[in-house]
This record gives sequence, structure tokens and C-alpha cells, in this order.
Amino acid sequence: MRKWLKVFLVVGLMAVLGACTKLPQEQFSEALTTKQAFHGGDFSMTIDTFDMGDGQMSDEAANIYASMVMSQIVGTKATGTVVQDPDTDAVSLDMTVGFGGQELPISMILDTTSDTAYLSADIYQTLMGYVVAYGDSSYQTTPGATDLEGKFIRIDDADLDSYLEGTADTSKTEDSTILPMLGTFNSDTFADYLKTLDRDSFEKDGDEISHTFTKAELTDYLTYAKAQDQDTQIDALQSVLDAVSEITIKTTVNTNSNKQTMVIDLVQADASQLALGMTVTFTGKESQQSVTIPAAEDVIEAEELFSTYDSWDDSYDDADTSTSDDWTSFMLTDDEFDTLLEEVSGLSGQMSQEDIDFYLSFYQDYLTEDQYQQLVEALQVSQTF
Repeated sequence: MRKWLKVFLVVGLMAVLGACTKLPQEQFSEALTTKQAFHGGDFSMTIDTFDMGDGQMSDEAANIYASMVMSQIVGTKATGTVVQDPDTDAVSLDMTVGFGGQELPISMILDTTSDTAYLSADIYQTLMGYVVAYGDSSYQTTPGATDLEGKFIRIDDADLDSYLEGTADTSKTEDSTILPMLGTFNSDTFADYLKTLDRDSFEKDGDEISHTFTKAELTDYLTYAKAQDQDTQIDALQSVLDAVSEITIKTTVNTNSNKQTMVIDLVQADASQLALGMTVTFTGKESQQSVTIPAAEDVIEAEELFSTYDSWDDSYDDADTSTSDDWTSFMLTDDEFDTLLEEVSGLSGQMSQEDIDFYLSFYQDYLTEDQYQQLVEALQVSQTF
């Protein structure tokens, strides 16, 4: 009897230890796929680095301008919450995008059955405020479009095609996006693929386990998924891999808090050699919240709101500028000049001497002598803060 009791104790102890000592590789796989069990969560996305390869712009002023734009893009951050209706799969998304010192609140409902998005029309007033502040002060909103409370702007695939019409390689632009690709990481097929990787490539630090995916591994996964003949969404991943020459995705999962973090670094596979670094986090939460698709009477077509912009743009295009190269007639108004000074103040301490020279050279023909002197003084002061 004692002999069998010892056997039972040993077997029981082995079972307990086995349950508590899963390999980091297994724990990583389980934690990565737990997102499927959640119908909500908090997320954030931050642009950490943004750079363009050297020598891609022959014009020095264009290089300076591109440098300024890139410096503004770095630090752009989107944070918010997402909820998916457990019955209809409709998604509610609320987030705030911070860019260039401004914050833009965005609320959206996604109808996943028809691939249609409904953007809260509240964003219109915010955008128009920016247009007036930084563009044409005579710009007015469309008559009758001021009462937008509870209204939504419908955006479907046809709308996106229309908005992107004329841009280079729009199909590639739409398909090779990072966020749809990341959904691949939470599939059962991907979890199975993780078991084929080197177990030593998974690092454990307390509750956190991490692994850095390379382009070779992600390419290998595409082959694996196709061989499994699973109904797995891999098109987005394929598009991203086709569009980049280099990519790494350091993925960290927290086995206790359900938080997942992905640090992505990539280099675009074209002449620009654009390099992008970003961090995406998601913390899953249980939710039974329902999401309602907007009723027809609450939907506004985008053309209803932005028709004024179209007419303004057309009138600008129709202007007889071909017979005159005298752009000095487009002098900045007092309000526009005040906005320029505020912009310079907002960039205090961030500009190099090249940036300052660009400002002075670019705006010289659009300012009076007094305004130009004020800009000179503002640029000098901005570097002493």
C-alpha cells in the first residue's frame, strides 16, 4: 500500500509541476491567442521613428521640408478603446489622435458584414476649425450641415477608392497596412506555427514573454498557413511583406494582464527607402456591449459635408495661374501671419539652422518687410528657449 501511495504522490507531483512549468513558447502562444476570447480592449499606437533614405530628393529646400514633416510625424499617437458586439461582430471604435501638438477625437462604427465604416460627423467641425486656422479664412461650412449631433458619415470601399483616386499605386497603399496584418498574430493557425520555432528564441522575464519575428519567419508562416489549408486571413501579411525590404516585430505578451505589445521596425522596398518604427499595444477586456449600426436617417454622405471644399478646390484649379509666375501677389494676411508665428513658437527648440534658413527663404516673398523682420526675430528667439 505504501508503495502505491508513493507512486500516486510522485505522479501527482509531476502533474502539478508540469502544469506550472509550461515552456515560455507554449505560454506565449496561449497568451497571444487569448485576444480571441475578448470583445473589447484598450489600445495605443505610437510612431517612434520615421525617416527617408538619403539622396532621394534633389532639391535642398524639399529635403529640408521633408525633414520638418518627418520630425512632426514622430511622436504621433493614437489611443482609445474598441468594442465588438459578440452577436453581430459590429465594432465601435473611440480614439484620440495626437499629431503636431493637436488632438483629433475620432468615433467610428464598423459594419464588418459589409466592410462599411460610419464616422461620427462630430469630426467635421474639428477639421473645419483646423482648415480655417491654417488655411483659407473665408472657408465656410456647407449650408445646413451645422447640426451634426448624432450623425455619421458613411465610408465604404467605393468611397476609399474615390478619395485615393490619382494617388500612386492605391491598391498597394490600401492593402499593405500594418494593423490588418497584426490580426494574423491572434489566429489559431499562427499559434500552431509558433510551436515550430526555436524554443530558445522566446525570452521570459517575470509575467512577460517576448519573441522577435523576422521577415524570414513571417514569410515561412505564409507557406505554413497555405499548407494547412486553413481559412486564415493572410492577404494583409502578404501585402506588407511584398512592400518591405526589412521588417522585425518584437512581440511581448503579459500572461497576467492580457496586455500585448508589438514594436515594429520596417524599411519600405522602393527607391525612397522609407523607414518606420512604431509601437502598438492592446489590453483585452471582456465585454458584452452591443454595437448598433446607424439608421439610414442618421447617415450623411461625405459629399454633403465636403461639397464646399470641392467647389473651393475647383475654383482654385480654374484660376488663371498659367500666364503668371508672380506668386509674390499671394501675400499672407495678418491672421495667416499670426498663425505662422504660432507655428514657429510651437517648434521652439526643435529646428536646426537649416530649418530656420528654409523658413526665411520660403516665406520671404510672401511677407511685408515688417512681417519678415518679425519672423526673423521669432525664429531667433525660438532657439533660445
